[in-house]
Amino acid sequence: MINHLHGNEVMELFTGDIISKIIHCSYQQIDTTIFVAERQKQLLPASLNNMKRIVVPNCYDPILNDLNREFLTDKKEVKILFISFLMKSKGIFVALDVFELIAQEYDNVTFHIAGKPLSDYLMSESEVRALFEDRLSKLDEKYPNRFVYHGVVEGNNKKDLYLNNDILLFPTFFKTESFGIVNVEAMRAGNVIITTNHNFLSDIVSKNEGLLVKPNDVEDTVRAVRYFLDNPKIMLDIQRHNIQHAKENYSPERFNQEIEKVFSQCL
Repeated sequence: MINHLHGNEVMELFTGDIISKIIHCSYQQIDTTIFVAERQKQLLPASLNNMKRIVVPNCYDPILNDLNREFLTDKKEVKILFISFLMKSKGIFVALDVFELIAQEYDNVTFHIAGKPLSDYLMSESEVRALFEDRLSKLDEKYPNRFVYHGVVEGNNKKDLYLNNDILLFPTFFKTESFGIVNVEAMRAGNVIITTNHNFLSDIVSKNEGLLVKPNDVEDTVRAVRYFLDNPKIMLDIQRHNIQHAKENYSPERFNQEIEKVFSQCL
């Protein structure tokens, strides 16, 4: 039996009550578990010592495979992207707070948002939608033509959105966040990554790929954005690095090879 753990929900399974004992008994029947990050392996109890634990990082969307990007060294406008489910715990309102402060300081920055409002353990979908639409309307009125909501993007629209932005801002503090696939998709398209030092995201994003910020901390996140806006050469170097880094570590081809290897070993 092969088990694939994409998120960190397993943290809530082994609590010691009667249900977790049943789950523990079930997990003892698993031969191999695939994790998306190295430190994620530590989530499982040490008592499951017969289980083989293998790390296979997630990959970016294959539609990004043939993507090519040319960088302008004298680029005047900088674009910052938030793309994810519009959930409070995914950091959408932190992002809007950061965007507003950056808009006050820099007049050459535009802000792009994509995703669908959804509920989480902090706010219902209807509350998220109402608050988001209200905030966005006020920002658009205050800073005309600088805030763009793209809705849900898929296929070539998603590819073009990644390609036309410079910085991904993903200030998530979602409690079971483990990988954040938008991080590697944005890397592949040549974006600098600003995300939170939360759960295992530091396994995906280091100082070579961008900056990690404190979860739910607007001031720390603003400082990270300012750093790249004030240091365009550093931002450009990281953008170029991220394309190659993603191709080498998070390609669909590599993912398929690693998954096939897992099954081959079991068979």
